[in-house]
Formats: sequence, C-alpha cells, structure tokens
Amino acid sequence: MINPRLYKHVREELRYLLGLINTAMEEARGSPLYSSFNSLKRRVYNTLQQLEGYDPFDNIDYIEYLSKLSIYQRQFKSLTWFLRGVENEG
Repeated sequence: MINPRLYKHVREELRYLLGLINTAMEEARGSPLYSSFNSLKRRVYNTLQQLEGYDPFDNIDYIEYLSKLSIYQRQFKSLTWFLRGVENEG
C-alpha cells in the first residue's frame, strides 16, 4: 500500500535512532560494547539508505521497514542497558 506519511515516519525514526547510536558510541568508546553499537549503526544506516532510495509513492512493503525499525530500537535499548551496567560496575 502506498503511504507517504508512513515513509516519512519510518525515515525520521531511523535518522533519530542513528543520532542516538552516535551519542551512545561516544559513551561506549573503549568499551567492549563499542563494536556492537557500530554494527547496529551500520545496519540502521544501510536500511535508511535503502529506504531513501525509494520514492515515497513507490509500492514498497513498509511493514518490513517498520519491523526492522522495531528490531533496531530493541537492540539499541538492550545495548544501552548493558552500557549503563558496565558504567555502574566501573
């Protein structure tokens, strides 16, 4: 189904998540979690680039992109939770 509003929402959320990941990576520098954040950043960036390659009116499967966004958000939440635990132990 063609839905430009959903396209914009997913694109903005992926961009926002990239910003959060960049901030967390600064905090994680020197931590074993840094590489995990970097891997997540690459996946989010690649998904964003793929999505931006489409026209908002193209007939693409937005559910796939919403699913990926949800997975990336959960992974980010888990990584930041572990990062806070590492910081508290140190």
